[in-house]
Amino acid sequence: VSIANDQPEPEFRAVRSLALRVPLDGAGGIRGALDGGALAPVPDSDGLWIHQDKDNHYAMRTADGVAEGERAAGVAVAEDNGTRVMAIIRDFWQTYPSGCAIKPDGIHVRLLPRLEPDTYAGDTDAPWFYKLYAWFRDGNYLFRAGQLTQHDVYVYYDVPGSAQDAQQAAAWLANPLLPQAPPAYLCGTGVLGRALAPRTPGLWDHYERYVDEGFLASQQDREQRRTYGWMHYGDWYGERYCNFGNNEYGMDWALAVQWMRTGDRRLFDRGLEMARHCSTVDTRYGAFTEPARCIVWEHCFNHCGTALTLDELQIPPDDQDGQKYLAQFGRMRTGAMDPQGHVFQEGNWIYAALTGDPWLRDAAERVCAGQADKLTPAFDFGIERSGGWPLINATAAYRFSGNPYYLNAARIMVERCLRREDPVSGGWPHTPPTGETGGQRVVGGKAFAVGILSHGLLRYIEQEPEDRPEVRAMLVRAADWLRNESWNPGKGFRYITNAPNHRDAGHRGISCLLNAEIIAYAYEETGDRKYIEFWNEIMAGAFDRPPSGMGKAFTQSIRQTVFGLDRARQWGATSAPAATP
Repeated sequence: VSIANDQPEPEFRAVRSLALRVPLDGAGGIRGALDGGALAPVPDSDGLWIHQDKDNHYAMRTADGVAEGERAAGVAVAEDNGTRVMAIIRDFWQTYPSGCAIKPDGIHVRLLPRLEPDTYAGDTDAPWFYKLYAWFRDGNYLFRAGQLTQHDVYVYYDVPGSAQDAQQAAAWLANPLLPQAPPAYLCGTGVLGRALAPRTPGLWDHYERYVDEGFLASQQDREQRRTYGWMHYGDWYGERYCNFGNNEYGMDWALAVQWMRTGDRRLFDRGLEMARHCSTVDTRYGAFTEPARCIVWEHCFNHCGTALTLDELQIPPDDQDGQKYLAQFGRMRTGAMDPQGHVFQEGNWIYAALTGDPWLRDAAERVCAGQADKLTPAFDFGIERSGGWPLINATAAYRFSGNPYYLNAARIMVERCLRREDPVSGGWPHTPPTGETGGQRVVGGKAFAVGILSHGLLRYIEQEPEDRPEVRAMLVRAADWLRNESWNPGKGFRYITNAPNHRDAGHRGISCLLNAEIIAYAYEETGDRKYIEFWNEIMAGAFDRPPSGMGKAFTQSIRQTVFGLDRARQWGATSAPAATP
């Protein structure tokens, strides 16, 4: 069931409640049960009901009265003398507020149940309000124009007195069957752009452990930050201090790749949650969006911004960081979009292929077609990643659809990359904000962003049926820029080249992992062992550091690293070098 505000005005619209009724004739009276309880007659017009209003609280009315608990399954069973029906909302407590009621006219599936104005007004909820409940005002849900939410509701019909186990059915829906091909087969299909080695004992063991620990940390981070709810489920929290991530760097894609390599079901499920979130809440819908240059929200506060004032957000007085950030960054608080730098569709494409879900494919097609249509007439970019993400999307769209329209869009983007590259240094220089350069206006580049652009160019080469030696040469020059201009020996990559405040600094970590493939590719292309030496230098101790559980950092560290590791196998590398003292 999809619910959308497809009107361009007002910008936000208040919705009191929405429900789906599963009717029964009521012959002989209706009997019902919630969450596996015993059937009991419906006592009155208020009926039997269960209401999950937070991720850690529900109330349930049964024949014995109202009881409370933390997390409910959300199963309702009702029958009269002619029919038995069971309704289940998938991810019931995770997508709160959720509710079900058994009334004299059947089951009411409360997709957005009615809330009292003071639902989140208590002392316990106050510190969390601006983080979790910025969609709530005066008992209403706030829908932005173009916003869509989606709920899975399963309805089973049977005969009265059936012995079907409601709890068992709910458990099955929480963990449905998943066809599992061997990882070696999945990784060999080329659906990822090129064949990759599956998880193999003795090969990149440190990396595999690094991913496992990072995933566990990300799951723990989700619990600590309580990243659940009809607006938040599937995403992660903490970008720019208090924004949700809106799938920045493509967690769904990164986890799908690792699932294909390992067969770990947890990775598949978490990635699918993100794909479903990204294709609904983070993406705008409605006819009025057709002329827009971008229909995917950036990592905004509350995903799509908020209609609440700073006072209404109830930021705790002792949360000075929250006060400062939300007051200063109004663009992110009220909602922002970046046509090129924050649009991630590989995950929708891969999960559409893995699940057969047409919704995910349609979302990916809509976004990628929009980029190909709106960006290519005058394609350009400043920071390197703004050239990389549209190219990654275009090549993925061509790989999964076979539509030459996307290949043509990718070619146009690549032509601009060729013209934009400095033929001497090999970088794609731009003018960073002076706030990042100590107040001086400089022309420089960023290593992490080159990692994104190079990933798009490498995937393009794999899809392009024509030989493009000039593109291959461009990539080698970019590897030289990383080695000669961006790398500060003994310290790491400079955040911005040519900036006086970064000249003597350097950082390892994410920039090294994002560029592991282009350096390995430069060796593959030239046979020059200086690239092996450089690769060993940037990857030294890469997986010795404890992984971050914050969604962005975890995703950055794995989204394309394995592509670089896999290329390094050609010279016999099976592990990253040890960190230098």
